[in-house]
Amino acid sequence: MSPQIVGLDIGGANLKAATPEGEAASVEFPLWKHPTELVSRLRQLVQTLPKADRIAVTMSGEMCDCFETREEGVEYIRGSVEKAFPATERWFWLNARGFVPSDSASQNLESIASANWSAQAEWATRFVEGRDAFLIDCGSTTTDIVPWRSGAPCWAGRNDYERLRNSELVYTGCRRTPVAMIDSECQCAELFATMQDVWMILGEIPEEPDNYNTADNRAATIANSRKRLARMNGIDYHRMDPVAFQNEVEQKARMQESIIANALKHVMDRTGMVPEVIMLSGSGEFLARRAIVRYTTTVDFQPLEKARLISLNEMLGPKVSECACAYAVAVLAEEAGQ
Repeated sequence: MSPQIVGLDIGGANLKAATPEGEAASVEFPLWKHPTELVSRLRQLVQTLPKADRIAVTMSGEMCDCFETREEGVEYIRGSVEKAFPATERWFWLNARGFVPSDSASQNLESIASANWSAQAEWATRFVEGRDAFLIDCGSTTTDIVPWRSGAPCWAGRNDYERLRNSELVYTGCRRTPVAMIDSECQCAELFATMQDVWMILGEIPEEPDNYNTADNRAATIANSRKRLARMNGIDYHRMDPVAFQNEVEQKARMQESIIANALKHVMDRTGMVPEVIMLSGSGEFLARRAIVRYTTTVDFQPLEKARLISLNEMLGPKVSECACAYAVAVLAEEAGQ
């Protein structure tokens, strides 16, 4: 009987787990606020899935500023995984170079750091089939744009520093991005509202009355989102013109779409190609789709209408798509016999 594998993607704001069979679970967890709780939170998350014989781990949580350096963060997360699952085999994903056992992870800290995107890219290569392709994974915090030319990886960077400077990593996502980071002309450059509020009002993200992980720690409802966004103008919502307010919300949505569209243009210009296939994943897949539309309707941008879209939401379901990196590392571990 094959061993049961669970893949873990340990981020700074979310913990995600998945099995190769397509079972998945995720939980919001602000690692930078509560690093000492990571062990118990990992145990709780994995307990929602079938009992694991092996754990395959990838991460980006080492970026949290509760760690003095990224290497310290990787080592802390590695140690937390050891404590959470002492009786289970533990393997860590190296940046597009396979896995190392936990006892060798300390010698590979730089390659383990923020390598979750490369696990998904390695898994997704099987769908490229020798074509020019992009993977666009849009999450709550960031957006990854991963290019292939004729089926071969052609990304410019492997670490966050390089990827940010080549628009392959874009620090904008559908939930946690502060509105003040989207709109440079915001009247109040404060964390009064996030893009979750914008997309909730526009109907792309459902209300979550039990979710208090918002800018003001009030429930994630449309009514509260309106109040948070109005505060960006230094005014209460009930004193704003509803039509003008709605126009502002839609404008902020267009601004975020344009940020991703411009990143797409940058990657296309650098690679000199128009993708034949675009794979979409993440909780913000709707935002990636809107960015593609924004790209194709903007003057001087080369159209993408002919690109075939592959939706991991549709292929694997929204939960697995949201946990795409955890799912990918689980599948890769199973295929590698680890």
